[in-house]
Amino acid sequence: GITVSLFIVLYIQSELSFEKEYTHYENIYRLASSNWAKSSPPASEAIKEYFPEIKESGRVALFRGGRNIAVIDDTHFPINNGYYVDQSILNIFDRELLSGNLEGLLERPYTLVLTEKVAKTLFGDKDPVGEAIKFAFGELQNAREYEITGVIQDFPEKSHVKIEYLISMSTFYEDHPDGWTGSRTWKVMYTYLLFDNDGDYSNVNSKIRDFQYDHQLNEFYTKEDLIARGDFFELHPIKDIHLKSHREQEMGPNSHIRYIYIFGALAILIIIVASANFINIFVTQALKRSKEVGIRKVTGAYRSQLINQFLLEAFLYTLLSTFIALILCSLALPLFNELANQNFTFRDLLRKEHLLIISVLIIGVTFISGGYPAIFISGFKIVDSIKINQIPQSSLSNSRKVLLILQFIIAIFMISST
Repeated sequence: GITVSLFIVLYIQSELSFEKEYTHYENIYRLASSNWAKSSPPASEAIKEYFPEIKESGRVALFRGGRNIAVIDDTHFPINNGYYVDQSILNIFDRELLSGNLEGLLERPYTLVLTEKVAKTLFGDKDPVGEAIKFAFGELQNAREYEITGVIQDFPEKSHVKIEYLISMSTFYEDHPDGWTGSRTWKVMYTYLLFDNDGDYSNVNSKIRDFQYDHQLNEFYTKEDLIARGDFFELHPIKDIHLKSHREQEMGPNSHIRYIYIFGALAILIIIVASANFINIFVTQALKRSKEVGIRKVTGAYRSQLINQFLLEAFLYTLLSTFIALILCSLALPLFNELANQNFTFRDLLRKEHLLIISVLIIGVTFISGGYPAIFISGFKIVDSIKINQIPQSSLSNSRKVLLILQFIIAIFMISST
């Protein structure tokens, strides 16, 4: 039970860790709408001008479907997750520049920046700054060259932002007609906003509807049209996107917060079943020591001392079980990674937050599993403890039946719920 619970805790912690590698993740928001994750090309600059509380704004737009073939010296490399990007995105998501000049990094059309992972794939240990890349669209001989102007730190794996190479935003305007790029209702870009604090965010959020009226409404798109569509602007914290955002045109498939609740409840139920089983076994073993309890009471032992003794024994059993569970986790980790599509290592189990959860788990199981037997056994009268046949079997039998029925109910519930 502890082994399975540890795997569940590991998975839940992983799901809750999305975006937390960014320094300012608590102050980064995405400008979305009720139905769409994207916003229009002019929205980023317009909202920053409208609200001085916004420290930084930046846009991200998919580059030619995201999946492309890069051509370098007649060698073809498949690369994914390409996006048109404002240079301000590097500040919002605090990506370190590893090579190149920050000034004018993504200003000129047909320039691009590679992430460290892609740079190593395409060029090995060579510095790619100044090199040229072509993308195989149609006839390669007529393909335009893109100049590499820099290499940046990879985006975190635990992030909804999946960007592997960045095309200058000015290229977007070269690739699309003015009638499109100036549209305030063409939802094609992810717009991110950085605030200094929660107070600035609250001020902007309270007036976001006023901004939308000012920004979008005209003679062809009236307030009545907007209300009929119900597609109002929203500021969505990026820390909630992975589990709580399921709008149209998300950057990638997201999980759902309901799975966190389901797996959390599952872990608790498994621990309850295991604890109930442990209680039955512990009580059976403790009954064999009833004479010991009686003799200790005769010699002056207090009930509290007996309770502490049984709790200590339960703690040691739980500690040993947890140690064995950690060994089983390390052995089963490759299979779990394959099933859950993760890449956990045993070191992840030993991170500070996981050790804290394991400690709470040990203490909780100790009191759940050892508490009842300790109170029950230590409560025997001295005469009943010495005369084993006088122990109140009916009370013991009833409690064990209740625990057994509880185990069956939980087991049937979990099986029927899958």
